[in-house]
Amino acid sequence: MPKIVRPLTRKEILAKAKTASNGKTEKRNDGNNLTLLVYTSGKRSWRTRYTLNGKVREWIFASYDDVQETEARKLNNEYQKLAKQGIDPKQANNADKQTQKLTFEYIANELMEKRKLENKKDKENIRRLKKHIFPIIGNIPHHEITKQIMQDSIINPLIDRGVYAEAKKTFDVLKLVFDYAINQYEKIDNNPTLKLWLPTYKATPFNAITDEAKFKQLLIDIWALSTTHPRTSIQTIALLKLSVMFFLRPSEIRCLKWTDYDEEEQVIQAYASKVDLEHTIVLPKQAIAIIQDLKKYRKANDDYIFANNRIADNKPLSEGACRQVLKKLGYKDIQTMHGIRATARTIADEELGLSVKVLESQLTHRNNDPNKGSYNRSQYKRQRGQVLQIWADYIEALCNGECVERFKFDYKPTEQALLSELLKSVGKDKLLDMIKGG
Repeated sequence: MPKIVRPLTRKEILAKAKTASNGKTEKRNDGNNLTLLVYTSGKRSWRTRYTLNGKVREWIFASYDDVQETEARKLNNEYQKLAKQGIDPKQANNADKQTQKLTFEYIANELMEKRKLENKKDKENIRRLKKHIFPIIGNIPHHEITKQIMQDSIINPLIDRGVYAEAKKTFDVLKLVFDYAINQYEKIDNNPTLKLWLPTYKATPFNAITDEAKFKQLLIDIWALSTTHPRTSIQTIALLKLSVMFFLRPSEIRCLKWTDYDEEEQVIQAYASKVDLEHTIVLPKQAIAIIQDLKKYRKANDDYIFANNRIADNKPLSEGACRQVLKKLGYKDIQTMHGIRATARTIADEELGLSVKVLESQLTHRNNDPNKGSYNRSQYKRQRGQVLQIWADYIEALCNGECVERFKFDYKPTEQALLSELLKSVGKDKLLDMIKGG
């Protein structure tokens, strides 16, 4: 009859090693092939012994500091059962640890790194991962993530906020990561994102002013902000002004860094993530003046041109900074930040008659014609620079209350108007010298 070994008591477990003087590790039998190893240093570890394919094997599976006796006995029982089934518990444990490492965040980051090597632009995908997804399921092994977790905690909150486009794009990121996980690790057979519910919606245009008189009032209100709303930050006011001048998407201009600004060449290197395009902006003189003024307020750790100096972190202004200012100015449901692009595009075309293809290039709109996309690779950098300068001059004239007829496509100047323009450009004295010399 085999000897029955009673489990160790807490006092026996914590007792000092009797063999400490001769430098050997003491072994204390806990029963069922579980042993507590007590080292001369005072540290303790659990070791299990099991028979697999006729061979006796031993495995130190945990320290006492991490796993105490109750949990150690429970784990040992599981390991003995696995061994009887012909499964090596040590290998099974290592495989389980590897599986636990395959969290959603681990897999998503791995995928983003691989896509980076393929020159894929994932700035917006990474933003959505960090903002909407990682805080909810980032630390969960991907094979344990259910459709309900994603629906309730990621997708539904976006739907409830009414940001349906953001919900759809977040869904696309989730699906992208799970497709990769299934192909790479084969821990799950089906993509759980395919069961997610998204509302069917029709995208509506962003609210935008397209009337010149109303646009003039908007400009006057923005340029007067430092007086009418003195608590508005310099960065927010500059962001509003340059948004009107540049035609960029809000996220593209808001996240511009000082490293994107080439002061010598007087250009900004923007990136249009939506169409994956590096976009050079030739700055009009009015924009240069705004940026140079903004530079005076730059702090040592500011990476972003439109830095949020009200928080300690080195971050750009939030999406809502300018939206709140427009709301204070009375433009809620009248003018949105993204709608400024529509405002500029419409007025620059209808009122000023500026080149549509150059305007579309400045807006970085995708060319949906595959043939034109293949053969026409023009970026119209020089022409865009000229258009932006005309546009900035027009804005300046509106703000100053000047007559802007000279900017219109159908403008036919009188002799008096031509003389006034000449006087303004060369000066009275030089004009008199030119007349005398002629």
